[in-house]
Amino acid sequence: MSQQKTSEQYAGIHAWMPAIPAIWPLAESRRQGWHMLLVEDEASDVALAATMLDKSMPDYAWQILDRPSLSAAIGMLQRVKFDMALVDLSLQDVAGVETVSILRAAAPELPIVVYSGSSNMDLLNEAITAGAQFCIEKGLTDAKLVRAMIQCAMDSGLAH
Repeated sequence: MSQQKTSEQYAGIHAWMPAIPAIWPLAESRRQGWHMLLVEDEASDVALAATMLDKSMPDYAWQILDRPSLSAAIGMLQRVKFDMALVDLSLQDVAGVETVSILRAAAPELPIVVYSGSSNMDLLNEAITAGAQFCIEKGLTDAKLVRAMIQCAMDSGLAH
């Protein structure tokens, strides 16, 4: 049984985040529609990310396209403009920091948030060095922390 993590446990480090499904419905009452590319190959993590976004950013509308491989995600980036990408580091066709490096090369302006089950701080710091704005741990339940990281990533000016 895992313990819930709090924002105090993440003070001074780059935190991490959970996953999301194909096209998540947009709520009309929400403030703004964001297009997120989720690169995740586990269906349970896709659903977990959708729940995380609902809890952490209930006043925003998310339209999420999920892709199980980096090559499929890059193909989608050639056809659709996204506001950010939420990316797992362990995919069908690539693993590790190379995932961020390849995605950054394909979409230099796209804010990237790594979504990882890893607690290896060296790996997560390498992901930041490779071009990710933040890393969010799968299962993170601190809605305020997740909201702050996503807003900072999207406000970074990369997508504008």
